[in-house]
Amino acid sequence: MKAIEAAREMVGTPYVLGARKVGVGCDCIGLVEHVLQSVTGEPAPLRPPIVSDWHRGLTQEYLLTAANEYLRAVPAPVVGDVAVFRMRKSLAAQHCAVIASVDNEKITSIIHAHDRAKVRRVVHVPFGPLWAARLVGIWRV
Repeated sequence: MKAIEAAREMVGTPYVLGARKVGVGCDCIGLVEHVLQSVTGEPAPLRPPIVSDWHRGLTQEYLLTAANEYLRAVPAPVVGDVAVFRMRKSLAAQHCAVIASVDNEKITSIIHAHDRAKVRRVVHVPFGPLWAARLVGIWRV
């Protein structure tokens, strides 16, 4: 499956806001852009305005609009799908990840670009309650 292979290829890539180059740097949208381009062979037009301080961020749903335009919303996840998150209820959705594992139609792990100071790279992490509470929806490349 090309989508998950492309996402796994990015694991370990440093977090760089606005980038999407394997081993050099990417952010969460860059990760999804890389996956989309790997699957379709076409450049990925998903980039909404870049906001480095998401906690004071956008209220316009640029990421959801792009997901609905370029991907297909699905009710149940499979490996390689894109998950979109709203980090605070009052803000627009501003984070996305690639679903890395699923068990009984439940997400069990994701690959995402982590921007916390001690991590700052693309990581493969368990999908726990923190992520589940923020999940907005699932889209297929």
